[in-house]
Amino acid sequence: MSIDPDYDTQSILKNYADRHDAIDGLWHFARGDKAATFQLAREGFSAYVGESKDSLIKFEHSGNFALVDREGIIRSRKDPYGNWMMVYSGVEENGIEPQLKEIIEDAQTLLNK
Repeated sequence: MSIDPDYDTQSILKNYADRHDAIDGLWHFARGDKAATFQLAREGFSAYVGESKDSLIKFEHSGNFALVDREGIIRSRKDPYGNWMMVYSGVEENGIEPQLKEIIEDAQTLLNK
């Protein structure tokens, strides 16, 4: 999901998909109104997104992933304390490893349902 629809044109997203061997029908790239996208990130995915004061960066966003099923429901697993996780960490932060293995396992579980 693009947070920079002015830059991320359909051709830019297509080139990105081609470079990363994204399989049509399994990968979905979305772009749209910036305000609506920011609102969806913040309210729908509980993810940070904002415009950066750094002119080189333009936008800031979390390194988190949300796993969304075919019905648009956010899916996750419980953390070690029994709380549902809304997002998976995609980057190492404060010495905590990213949760890439977990999101891949959970995505495979959803795909097999």
